[in-house]
Amino acid sequence: MSIKSSSSSFTTNVGEPSSITTALEAIAALDSALLALRPPKLAHHHISTLANKLNHHIRSPGRPDEPNPTVVWLFDSTAYHAPPSASSPWRLQPWETQIKAAYFGGEGHGGRTARGSSTEVLGRSGEDYQEEGEEALRGRKLRKLAVRAVVNAAGVEMAEIAEGLVETRLAPWCMKILSGQSMNVQLEIKRDNGRPLEKTVKAQPMCLEPGDTTGTSTTILRVPEDEYHDGEELDVYATTRYESSISARTRICSGKGLGVISTFEGTLWQFDSSNAQSVIHKVFCEVPKPVEGMPELLVHIVAKLANPPVWYLTTAPYCLYPMLRQFRGEHFPSGTIVHRESDWRTASGLLWSIMEDTKQYKLDQLQQTCKRFPRRSMILIGSDAEVRV
Repeated sequence: MSIKSSSSSFTTNVGEPSSITTALEAIAALDSALLALRPPKLAHHHISTLANKLNHHIRSPGRPDEPNPTVVWLFDSTAYHAPPSASSPWRLQPWETQIKAAYFGGEGHGGRTARGSSTEVLGRSGEDYQEEGEEALRGRKLRKLAVRAVVNAAGVEMAEIAEGLVETRLAPWCMKILSGQSMNVQLEIKRDNGRPLEKTVKAQPMCLEPGDTTGTSTTILRVPEDEYHDGEELDVYATTRYESSISARTRICSGKGLGVISTFEGTLWQFDSSNAQSVIHKVFCEVPKPVEGMPELLVHIVAKLANPPVWYLTTAPYCLYPMLRQFRGEHFPSGTIVHRESDWRTASGLLWSIMEDTKQYKLDQLQQTCKRFPRRSMILIGSDAEVRV
């Protein structure tokens, strides 16, 4: 299985210079439309990020932050043994995991929070929005303009796309990014191997680090003490009542054994990362389609190798996490999706993340995963050029 490498610049696969200019102008227009969707001001916590960090270290465990963000995305992760201490290098250390979180205000431009899950919030009719006045009308108009800009940049006609699907994909661009925000989470063990339920670890509250200017944070959490087996999973919940938040699952992964690392675009997902119009169409206008035979192959590998941990490397930024997580859940074994850290708030930033310097990014992520589990033998799925270590 091979993956076509990204080009050094955004290409459009059109022959006439005027067509190229038109395509670039369409991408620039999409840039403007996405920026217009963003609420005017980034929401900040009532204290600075630095003060919030200090507060994070001195407050009592379990104390929730106020005000809580409306929407919190928690990303699946893999738990590992902490590095050996200098004083006791022979002693096996407790389990820990890196939890990434993204914080949003949850309000579409020009209106209050819409009812429904994150996969539905912009696919509903106008009556389901609790919006009033001129600002609400302006918000709906901006969303319609953004849909048209997406269609133009993708090089298709309005009749060829599902408008509701495009609006759904635009949801992250319509929400406030919250910096300096923190959140309590609860870790709860999920027993899938027949162990008695009374031995299940009770939910334990833990606090995440406050988000940076991108609205995300990465926190190393100590997993509650217990006798875990390789392959067991912990459910991680944010302490927020909003349905559009996303919980996470953390897999217990011992140091020895086998593992599977696969690239996503072109290997598992039918995707051409060398063409800007195609990328925009795949991201905004299309339900992801798996590469033929790959779901069966990965399911077979995982079954034959007694459920090894799986990592999925993608150049997509975290704004596409809900879509990719659902795609993975429908077609492939459970595993950690490793996103690219990049600015996705404009079409240009999104295209750069997916199309540029992809080989080096995937190599870096591959090496980081292998270093964390040096005694695991990894099965690599992707093109030889992209995953050679």
